[in-house]
Amino acid sequence: MRGVSMAARSDGNQTKQRLLEAASEVFAERGYQDARVSDICKAAQAASGAVNYYFGSKEKLYLEAWEWAWREIDRKEPMGGVDPDAPPEERLRSLIKSLLHRILVHGKKSQAGRLLLQEMRDPVQAVRPLRKRLIRPTIQEFRRSIEEIAGQKLDQRAAEHCHMSVMHQCLAIGFRGGHKPPMLSGGRRFTHAEIEYLVDHITAFSIGGITAIAAAKKGA
Repeated sequence: MRGVSMAARSDGNQTKQRLLEAASEVFAERGYQDARVSDICKAAQAASGAVNYYFGSKEKLYLEAWEWAWREIDRKEPMGGVDPDAPPEERLRSLIKSLLHRILVHGKKSQAGRLLLQEMRDPVQAVRPLRKRLIRPTIQEFRRSIEEIAGQKLDQRAAEHCHMSVMHQCLAIGFRGGHKPPMLSGGRRFTHAEIEYLVDHITAFSIGGITAIAAAKKGA
């Protein structure tokens, strides 16, 4: 009986894992409101009542899928991924690159980024605390890099505005044409070369803006 119980538990864990993986993709592709539990169960090859059995509700599954997607990408490809003592310009470029990859690369690697875009389009109140907790480390790293590039010459308001400007350059591309996931004109997917070009452009544009604002603050 013990062997049967352990086998059943293993099967249950596998089913729950498949549901999380399927839900992350369906929610990332369609958003919370348009995602159907029946489609998630079908994609996970699970019984129609599996979501309620393992998670209790669609909303609770959404919360767990959000956390799972962000933990997975953080585990496989940490945000930034460079030495924390590297020059701030290098750290900023790495952060921009990571964020763009989480939005523009197709497949599982962009699930977390696409979930974020869906939340920005159509927020779900219940996920707000979780979203803040998961994204806070990234925000802190962006701000640290920006403040160091500016030579600590920015007040809090200016630092926040610089941070918003950098982040929103990346996120705005995710909304390009309303595509889910984002595409170029003509329905073309972003290639790695095009993403690298965007990384270089946004980095150069941002560093130029940050240093100009810092210089203006110094001369004021």
